[in-house]
Amino acid sequence: MSTSRSEIEKEWTAHGLLCRVLILDIGHRCGYVRLPEDHIFFGVDFGVIYDYAPQIEVHGGITFSDRFDEKINDWWIGYDCAHSGDRPELSKIKNEETRKVYEKFPQHGEIRSLEYCIEQCENLALQLSQITCLDV
Repeated sequence: MSTSRSEIEKEWTAHGLLCRVLILDIGHRCGYVRLPEDHIFFGVDFGVIYDYAPQIEVHGGITFSDRFDEKINDWWIGYDCAHSGDRPELSKIKNEETRKVYEKFPQHGEIRSLEYCIEQCENLALQLSQITCLDV
């Protein structure tokens, strides 16, 4: 993962899968869905997931698949809202100098709200819960 720090804004269960929205200290949100060990994509790199399941739709595409904690045998699939067209939420930027730069040189785009990210996570969880095998 990046050197950016984050905090959990919301954690809940949707379609039988644990979901989590994080806010990064740079003001962007990311969403994640935890897979059970018996899921076909457990332990699989997100690039491979895209190759075998390009129909999965989530904001900006899947950009993460990994553990959050090496001590726990879990696997998370996620997306981020730090793409072109995504703007950070200034009030969530932890570093004052960084916030001042964004205020001086504002980015174009849309702030992806917590509510938006919850919808994206729930949609991703639904899609992942419906994948039981792959046609290769």
